[in-house]
Amino acid sequence: MAKSVTEYREIGKKRDVGRLDASFTVEAALVMSALFLFIASLITGVFDIHARVAGNMVLQEALECGTRLEEEQTLSEMESNAQQDYRGYFWCGGGNISLKEKGNRISGTAKMKTETDISVKKFDPENFLRLLRAAGI
Repeated sequence: MAKSVTEYREIGKKRDVGRLDASFTVEAALVMSALFLFIASLITGVFDIHARVAGNMVLQEALECGTRLEEEQTLSEMESNAQQDYRGYFWCGGGNISLKEKGNRISGTAKMKTETDISVKKFDPENFLRLLRAAGI
């Protein structure tokens, strides 16, 4: 036979195991929502750092390859290869890498939320040999 509502309440009062007051559950919900918001912002910050480091690594690699270009390669090909490599990393889809050649230096820029500029000297064996000769070696 079906029990009444009061009988079910009496059974619940007798057990009283694992029950909390309503204020505890509301406070726990507020704490958990703040905690999840903090964790989400922390993960977003970590991905931004990852994107910056990945951009710096790809840019440095492109500049090092650009210092020793083969005869059939151009700097624009190196730039497009670096761009493709950079966009292959997670969270780096909107990034941009650009390379420029000025005299004996190659400079590059990696842009995401932050911007990094790196400049390296090109491979110059003639100057190296002149310096060795001047030093008497």
